[in-house]
Amino acid sequence: MFKLLLVALISLIVPFKFVYADVLTSIKDSWDSAKNVLIELSEEEEIKTDLPQERALAIWDDLKDNFEEIAELKLNKESAPNESFFGKTKRDYDEKIETIFQILSKITNDPQIVKDRSSLEKLKLKIAKSKQKSSDLKTKALLSTGKDKEKLIDKSNSHLSDIDEYQNSYNEVLSNVQRRLQSYNLPLDFDQVKVLLSRVDSDDIIGMTTSFSVIAELTKQFSEATLESGEDLQIAKNYYFMHVILLELQMHIQANYIDKLENEYLVKLGNLKRENGTLIAETKSMVNSSEGSHKKVYEQNLNSQQYTRKVLDLYDDILKIDLKKIKNGRNKVYDNFLIALNTYETVNISSDLAVLMEDNKNLFNEVMKLQTPEMITFENLQMQDAFQALTLQLSDNE
Repeated sequence: MFKLLLVALISLIVPFKFVYADVLTSIKDSWDSAKNVLIELSEEEEIKTDLPQERALAIWDDLKDNFEEIAELKLNKESAPNESFFGKTKRDYDEKIETIFQILSKITNDPQIVKDRSSLEKLKLKIAKSKQKSSDLKTKALLSTGKDKEKLIDKSNSHLSDIDEYQNSYNEVLSNVQRRLQSYNLPLDFDQVKVLLSRVDSDDIIGMTTSFSVIAELTKQFSEATLESGEDLQIAKNYYFMHVILLELQMHIQANYIDKLENEYLVKLGNLKRENGTLIAETKSMVNSSEGSHKKVYEQNLNSQQYTRKVLDLYDDILKIDLKKIKNGRNKVYDNFLIALNTYETVNISSDLAVLMEDNKNLFNEVMKLQTPEMITFENLQMQDAFQALTLQLSDNE
């Protein structure tokens, strides 16, 4: 609902003079020309193609099809009524445009990192299962004697060897993710990547980082293609229209993350904190009313619950800091979006549009600095385990 309201808000501020019909007549040729510029750049031997550039080229045709559909939907929306019993309304077109932005946010994400994330989860599961099997066999060996005992110990050790192999594979995949994030302008050390992947919003952060980097590359290519087009103002405006859509896409991705932080992650975290507070109060009462060994058990439970509270507060602080950062980033993109809309209607020289798009390349770095996720270092393995346990609870869809 929040994202749909954002789309509706953006739609209201788009000037009526924004001529989508003019864009539709020549957008295909403009896309093809811009793609040729990107291909030529990637084929130059002295220039090493970076990852965002590779991704931009890989998804180019998919983006073109979706951009053409957005232009057509915006054109049809202009003549649509606000309310209707039979035909499509402006809201119907907004919902369709929102659906396309959801598709675009997935297209611009990095499929290799998504694949690596899946591999890491599978390896974690294998490690956990092997640990459990090894532990069970050791326990069984304690009750056995002779050759049976030796066989059980050997089997237990075999699972420990498997754990070492799985852990090595895990570290290798994690290093691949680290290098790939570095290519998308998110430099993290090995431990920071582990922390990032332990967070409930890790997919949101990684998706936003990779998508924004690709968007920055696309903006660069549209700027260069505009210069290649010479003094053809309509072609230049076509490229600028695409640039405006990319800004809308950035706002969509930001709005989606804000929505999850405010209405899902922080809400669930608040519920866990209240449950933890109730449990602590009950345990304190039992400590005061108990004696002997029972009292010691309750005291141990209380220490564990209070430690969980510490991690809950840490998690809450991190997400709230990141919420503030992403809102600042969204405001930055929104301001540039308003400028872009106004510029489209007023500029009369194609080279001016190219310069403005070139300037907006810096927007990616500025926004990503504003949105850089809060990174912590776990005090110990206990905190790491507690943090990951909370992430599992926050990720629960029930």
